[in-house]
Amino acid sequence: MIVINLPFACTFAQWRVEAKDLLQRNIHPYRVEWYSVSDEPDLFSDTSPATTNKTRATEEEYRLNAHVPAEATSSGTAPIMISAAFIRQCKLALCHRSTDKFALLYRLLWRISHDEPHVLDMAMDADVKKLALMCKAVRRDLHKMTAFVRFDCVSTERCSDLDSARPKTSAQNSEPTQEPLYYAWFEPEHNILVQAGEFFMKRFSNVQWTIATPVGSIYWDKVHLTIDHSPILTKPDVHDDIVALWDTYYASIFNPARLKLKAMHAEMPRKYWHNLPETNQISALSTDAPTRKHTMLAAKPSRPPRWAKKSGLIK
Repeated sequence: MIVINLPFACTFAQWRVEAKDLLQRNIHPYRVEWYSVSDEPDLFSDTSPATTNKTRATEEEYRLNAHVPAEATSSGTAPIMISAAFIRQCKLALCHRSTDKFALLYRLLWRISHDEPHVLDMAMDADVKKLALMCKAVRRDLHKMTAFVRFDCVSTERCSDLDSARPKTSAQNSEPTQEPLYYAWFEPEHNILVQAGEFFMKRFSNVQWTIATPVGSIYWDKVHLTIDHSPILTKPDVHDDIVALWDTYYASIFNPARLKLKAMHAEMPRKYWHNLPETNQISALSTDAPTRKHTMLAAKPSRPPRWAKKSGLIK
C-alpha cells in the first residue's frame, strides 16, 4: 500500500505532482491511500499518515503484488491528455472538506487515462456524480460567502486587538497604519479562502480588510493578498457604530406584503443568521407582517403628486 500525505489546504498543483507520479508508474487507485494533515488515520488501514511523509513501493514489489507486467510500469509512457473542464472540476473539488476527494480525483484520472476517456460525459456514473456534487457544494458555499460577508469598520485603536486574525507576512508593514481596517467574520463549510480572497480583492481593492474564519483568514493591504490557514478558535467581538443605521434601513425597506419565509430560508439558511446583523429583526418583522398587510389593504389610497398628473401617468 502506498501512502500519500498532502498538506492542509492542498492546492491543485500539489495534488497534480503526486497524481502524475503515480499515474506514470501505473499505480492502481486501490493501491493508494491519500491523507492530508488534518485527516485521521483509517480504522481499518494498516498504514498511518503519521508514519512517514511518503511510502512508495518499488516497481518490482508492486508488480509482484498487483500482477502488473513489467512493461506497464515503465517511465517512458505517453503524455497524459486531460480536458480543461476536468482541471476546473479538480480545483473546485480540492476545496471540499471531504476526506476522500483525493482518491476520487485520482480514480477518475486513472479511468480517463485507461480506456475511459469519456467517463466525464456519463452523468449517472457514481464517481462523476459525486464529483459534480462536490463542485456544486463548493460553488454554493463560495456564493454564500460573497453574499453574506458583513464588514465592520474598525478604528486604529482596535486594530491591535485583532492581530490574531491578521496574517503575519514580510510584505505587511510593521508600523501601525492610520487607515481604518474593515473586519468581517464568516464560517464557510469548505476551504474556499483562496477563491473568496480573489473575489473580495477585486471588489474592495481601495481599502484594507480582513476576513476571519475558523479555518484561517484573508488579509488585503491594498497591495498584497495574504491567506493564512491558521485556525481561529473564537469569533472576535467587533461591531461598529453603523449597525444601528443599518437596522433602521432594513426595517424601513421591509415590505410585509411580499414576505415569503420559505424562499428566504432557502436563499439565506438559518446557519448564517448569527453572523448577519439584519437577521435580528426578522422575528419581529415577520410577526407583525399580517397586521401591517391588513392595515395597508384597509387604508384609503393617497392622492398622487401633481407631477404624476402633469406627466400623463394618471388621468
